[in-house]
Amino acid sequence: MVVGDSRQKTLDPDFVLLGTRQQSVPVILREPVCFSRHDLSAHNAATHKQDPRPYRCEQCGRQFSTCAYLSQHRRIHTGVKPYACRYCDRRFTQLSHVQQHERIHTGEKPYRCTTCMKSFTQMSNLQSHQRQHMKGKPYRCEQCFMSFDTKEELDVHVQAKHSGNRYAKVSKKVRKKTNT
Repeated sequence: MVVGDSRQKTLDPDFVLLGTRQQSVPVILREPVCFSRHDLSAHNAATHKQDPRPYRCEQCGRQFSTCAYLSQHRRIHTGVKPYACRYCDRRFTQLSHVQQHERIHTGEKPYRCTTCMKSFTQMSNLQSHQRQHMKGKPYRCEQCFMSFDTKEELDVHVQAKHSGNRYAKVSKKVRKKTNT
């Protein structure tokens, strides 16, 4: 227990009182306390052995973690497409799919590569594009994530772009190599 911690010990030394709910029901957790959502998920999976996907599709047997995901999945079998494109007559089973489709009409490209500033309509296309920047370039700038063939090129980049010195001295050999 951390000194100055607002948590109170309970009669059972293995429990900690974190507070109370609206109806004065004590909120008691067994130590160690999970502070992040990831820690709590890992704890629940290891300790409680619940089925992580208890919602099962009756038609195909696929399982889901929430009832909402199962309802969304059922549209595949029923053919229900509740989401309509505002620009054409196409319909979709998921809101995210119609939003993605409408970018064809609007030209919106919300996903931008920080290396070359090229924009994309889908996150997956951006991720695929960003892998191209990494091919055969093992030296990566930790500040802007650009990649380079050699450590020397990375050093030149860092000095020129991130040192605050716009007139950083670069040897002619390295300058010539990075300009080609």
